[in-house]
Amino acid sequence: MPRKRAVTRYVTRARRAVSRQSGTAGIVNNLLAGAVAGVAAPFARNIHPLAPGAAYAGIGWFMRNPTLQTLGGLSLAQGLVGSLSGSGTTAPSGGWY
Repeated sequence: MPRKRAVTRYVTRARRAVSRQSGTAGIVNNLLAGAVAGVAAPFARNIHPLAPGAAYAGIGWFMRNPTLQTLGGLSLAQGLVGSLSGSGTTAPSGGWY
């Protein structure tokens, strides 16, 4: 009987970079993102009524902050509903946030 040849399998695993932030670094980044969005949104309102929502969403996207992305989407949706309903108000009217 012929001998079976040993088959060598090479398993490759993807290298994953793990970035860990210290407790204060994440808080400072979130505060910085919120401050930048808070300053940019009023200036954007003079350009277009939907621009503050786009500013929140854009800054959240660039700074990888899902909270700002959510607030931007909420503001854009409220502005679109306000403009489609014909109420004339495109600014968020307050609420739970």
